[in-house]
Amino acid sequence: LANEVVSIFTSVGFFYIRNHGVSDEDIEKFHKYTHTFFNLPENIKQKYLRDETNNGWSPLEREKVNMDRPADLKESFNVTNIKEDIKVWPTEVPQFQGIMTKFFKMMASISMRLLRLIAIGLKLEDPNYFHQFHCNVGGDNLSTMRSLRYPSLVGKEIKHNQIRCGEHTDFGTITVLFQDEIGGLEVLNKNDDYIPVGPIPGCAVVNIGDLMQKWTDNRLRATMHRVVPPSNDQMQSGERRSLAFFLYPDYSATIKSPLNDDDEPVNAREYSEMKFGQTYGYK
Repeated sequence: LANEVVSIFTSVGFFYIRNHGVSDEDIEKFHKYTHTFFNLPENIKQKYLRDETNNGWSPLEREKVNMDRPADLKESFNVTNIKEDIKVWPTEVPQFQGIMTKFFKMMASISMRLLRLIAIGLKLEDPNYFHQFHCNVGGDNLSTMRSLRYPSLVGKEIKHNQIRCGEHTDFGTITVLFQDEIGGLEVLNKNDDYIPVGPIPGCAVVNIGDLMQKWTDNRLRATMHRVVPPSNDQMQSGERRSLAFFLYPDYSATIKSPLNDDDEPVNAREYSEMKFGQTYGYK
């Protein structure tokens, strides 16, 4: 299995997993409470705007991951710190903090198991090599769980060249995604064609980010991807919902490939803040 994981990350870059420990009922409960939050009036959600710690609400068209396109047609709620009393838990949805904290821990656990598979597949001497750089997930660390809502497109004025999420690679080490039946995720293959990565019931989608590509001396591939609107009119009338977990190394971690003694090290925090500055600082 570890060899298969590494093989996929050197080629296509995305794969599905099942038997991950998260039930369909768990996912539905998650979406129930996040849907309640997203449906709150705008002036209420403004109280919980994403802050400097990366916790909180990001409004529609606030993010832009592809500088050649208009801002993304999505809104989100980020959870990065579950170890401290952050100020962005919406009191209007009492169950929100509990469900988000529960899912953060489940998604982090899945991600850490995947790190071990990567280390084994790379034939590193220590199968827990990457774990030492991810000790503070949920605290002094940028690992982020995101609830994402892509609103209905019916009656919306769509800007020229605007899509739900522009072409990009992820920034961190591992991403785990649960998507609903609407779909829209597309991945760039080696022929430079975007191909759909549709939803499969009971499965999550996994890919790696730029930091893991660097960490493995470019052996593993952070693959370009995007989210496009559905062409089907019926699908356009519905919202797209997804739950994504982005694993990052600890802020203090120095990223240097164990596969190349001459690799130039980078600080995880400096790199991550540079990438986030591009996404949120375009205005």
